[in-house]
Amino acid sequence: MLRQLGSELKRRRVLRTAVLYIIAAWLALQVVEVLSEAGLPPGFMRNLLAALVALFPVVVVIGWHFDIARDGIRKTAPRSPGDEHIRLAFFDYVQMSGVVLALSLAIYVLATPEAPGEARAIAVLGFQDAEATGDQDSMGEVLADEIRRMLAVESGLKIIGPATTSMLRAAGQDRFVLSKELAIHAFLDGDVGVSQGVMSVQARIVRVSDRREMWSATFERPIADALQTQRQIVDGVMAALGATLPVQPGTRIDGAVDNCAGIYDVYLQARRLVSSPLRSEAHVRGIELLEKVVAQDPDCAVAWEALARASVDWTDAGFAKAGAAARRALELNPRLPGAWAVLAEIAEQEQRWIDAETYFLRALDIDPADSGANAYYAESLMARGRVSEARRYALKAYEADPASRSVNFKVAAAANMSGDYDLAIKHLEIADRLSSDAKIKAWVFLASTYVRKGDNETALEILRRHEDMVPPFTERCLKARDDPSLATGLLNEIRATNDAIVTGEITGPRAWYYGELLVQCVTWIGAADFIVGELSADDVLTEARWFFFFDPEAIVFRQHPGFREMVVEDGLLDYWREVGWSDYCKPVGEDDFRCD
Repeated sequence: MLRQLGSELKRRRVLRTAVLYIIAAWLALQVVEVLSEAGLPPGFMRNLLAALVALFPVVVVIGWHFDIARDGIRKTAPRSPGDEHIRLAFFDYVQMSGVVLALSLAIYVLATPEAPGEARAIAVLGFQDAEATGDQDSMGEVLADEIRRMLAVESGLKIIGPATTSMLRAAGQDRFVLSKELAIHAFLDGDVGVSQGVMSVQARIVRVSDRREMWSATFERPIADALQTQRQIVDGVMAALGATLPVQPGTRIDGAVDNCAGIYDVYLQARRLVSSPLRSEAHVRGIELLEKVVAQDPDCAVAWEALARASVDWTDAGFAKAGAAARRALELNPRLPGAWAVLAEIAEQEQRWIDAETYFLRALDIDPADSGANAYYAESLMARGRVSEARRYALKAYEADPASRSVNFKVAAAANMSGDYDLAIKHLEIADRLSSDAKIKAWVFLASTYVRKGDNETALEILRRHEDMVPPFTERCLKARDDPSLATGLLNEIRATNDAIVTGEITGPRAWYYGELLVQCVTWIGAADFIVGELSADDVLTEARWFFFFDPEAIVFRQHPGFREMVVEDGLLDYWREVGWSDYCKPVGEDDFRCD
């Protein structure tokens, strides 16, 4: 039966038609794949494949009934009763197998849920504005930041972080070369001007690969309606880049969620002011304007979120105010990552580790690529000893914002704590190149990293280049790491230097560098009583007291009885049991733990 069917398929030239159709379909898919790189929506190729598979039966039916001859298309003649069945050659079986295999593969691809591909990266470079003054952001920078925030929450695009964006903005035409190196697909920029209460915005998206303009538009409306301008720009970006992901209810930031359009201009002005240095006159004025906005419109969620971020000044009163504002923002719109991050920072300081974990993860659920949230969460994980996870999140922050000094320092710290010293050195050197400050603090960590790696000569060379910022006993302390006899009297010198820092005899940058090297020296000579006593003091910041314990060289500190007491008293043991154990500490039975 199958042989007769195959013979009839060959006689009617259906096999040849199917093979030609599959070849043509494959060529069409290759062309579409190339065009997709040039800007076609990412889902277009899958939709085309579905259409080609759906058309295949139609092509087979037409091929069965009709044949293309020199004299045109004519109906295939039926087989006469006396005609013998055509014998199938080996190549005929290959053709049939190929057709079945190609069709099966296409159906399998369509039946398999599409894996989320890597989001297209876009840098929101900002809008040129001649009205910038002092340390405040310009209106164009504030507008760009708001658009960046909306895109991060709504579009599924990968939004490049602020430090890298600033670098690209300052690079001029070199931004195209840098963007290609950073795998950035496009950037958004333009111009903005405000005159007599009217804001005029010219926006455009430029594709990096060929420098062609993908989309542009001009908007002019009262500045109080700036939110609507932002909305149109965001929609234009999403349409141009094919960011058509379904938006969950409440994720769009518009008048339905943030009912502050009537005073949105005051909100933007406040955002400009709070970008000024903490506690400066402009910063205080910005907080007052945000309070005015939320008093006039208590449903303006973005203003509550901005107030929460601006109120964090590391005092109890500031945390209380910031926490109240963040909670109000989330009541109005639970998908505001900045508000969740504020709550996480407050929980960290109050040693509510599990709450902090929950809040950080909520922020990252909303915007998984947010460089700041990933970096802060990595820092939190390092302070809890979950070093491997910290490294993963620090690298995610680096992927989103590779030109951030802060992010590179966090990657280096996580790499050091996990024993990957080459990775630590790489990112410390990047941090050095990103700074024009000749006395950048990276040299301290570079020296200690080379010590961990076993390269004392390079470490000493670095320390000698900064001898004015190095305690006089540092070199002897480093050598005592390998020769304990040299440690005699060192602890007394360390204590005296530490007292001089505490009393203010040693101040400024030197105090900071001395402090870092004191900790390193104590680590090298294994003075556990001193370091545990100092870090268990009440005046040591919550985050700072834990970093020094989770390091490959800090085993003598982790095994100190005082460390065990701190773990229990500060609730870290409960955190480990519920959320996940440190890389260096493991449970022993149900009631005890061990740290190596």
